[in-house]
Amino acid sequence: MISKEVREELRAVHSELRKPFPVESHSIRELPGTSDLYIYLPWEVIRDRLDEVCPDYHFEFTLPEYDHTANLVTCVVTLEILGIKKQALAAVPITQINAKTQKDMSRGNAVDRLHAEAIKNGAEAHCCGRYISNQLFCYKLLLKHKERLDDETRGKLNKMHNQFREAMQSALGYADAPKPQKQSDKNQPSILHAMAGVNHKHKISEGQVRRLWGMGKGDLGLSTEAIKLAYKQYGFDKAEDISTDKYDAVIDYMKILSERKAEPQSSKTDNVVPFTSSLYPQHNAFVKRISVITGHNADWIMKQCYHYGGNEPGDLDPSKLRLLIQDIAVDYGFSSCVYADREKAASAFNGKVALYEGAGQKWGQGVLDWITETQQAAQQQTGH
Repeated sequence: MISKEVREELRAVHSELRKPFPVESHSIRELPGTSDLYIYLPWEVIRDRLDEVCPDYHFEFTLPEYDHTANLVTCVVTLEILGIKKQALAAVPITQINAKTQKDMSRGNAVDRLHAEAIKNGAEAHCCGRYISNQLFCYKLLLKHKERLDDETRGKLNKMHNQFREAMQSALGYADAPKPQKQSDKNQPSILHAMAGVNHKHKISEGQVRRLWGMGKGDLGLSTEAIKLAYKQYGFDKAEDISTDKYDAVIDYMKILSERKAEPQSSKTDNVVPFTSSLYPQHNAFVKRISVITGHNADWIMKQCYHYGGNEPGDLDPSKLRLLIQDIAVDYGFSSCVYADREKAASAFNGKVALYEGAGQKWGQGVLDWITETQQAAQQQTGH
């Protein structure tokens, strides 16, 4: 019989173990014998969660049992937390033979793989990582926070779209899902907030607001409109609304404005890339137009321009402008998870543009149509 005190303590431990892991802790692999991909948690992050939440846990494993007929090695794992033992079965293939090449694709030896599987299954018996069995939830979780994934994992996530196309169209959302927490940042928004488009990140303090205005006016010599432009570039209507994670970015952008001495002409420049007059003003106008869709800010665009020998799109000749536009388009196609990698995005973009030019249509129209189509595909993919 479990005492009331132990029951309450165990409930608190299970509550912590049940929480989803940081998005970047997940990995994606192929399911043997299929073309499908599977989101999983490496056993090491499971171990680290146990070490953090309940460091006095204890594992016990039975000796491995081999069944060469079934090509399986199995064991029973017991995980004890607060004196409460839970058991689970672990099983892995002894060898993993590729059906096409007939080569052994096994990683490490069978006992090592069994040990890793046993830790994950034992931890799951105590609630840790149980949500992994709901692959649709995992897919949505990673898709919603894809900016935190590395390029390789993001590329694999893009390829999973077809697996969940029908489910994504009919799913009601994350109403039943637990709240994801990034272990190193307690201010991450919940899944419900993310789905609703609500930003619950902390705002900067009054002292930081004063520092921003003081630096802008005094140290950088910017006008009121230029300072407003800096924080509006990141989607904030007033300085008091700036979130702590964007504060440094706003300061950096103010420094760029100061260096360039580019003052806005009016206060109606919200979310528009603030380029000045130059040799090719039509280039500035075109980049402004597409950046409204792709979401690239002035800082990113100007860094690309520096790479091509200019300060802004209007400084680039037509051939270099094409390279800049391709950079913007390819980055948008990949980061929006429409294309599995940047090469596929570049191929699709260049093919679209070549098709338009071959038909005697304007190159710019091909660019706009491709970006619009990519935007629509991204919206369909996320159900928006």
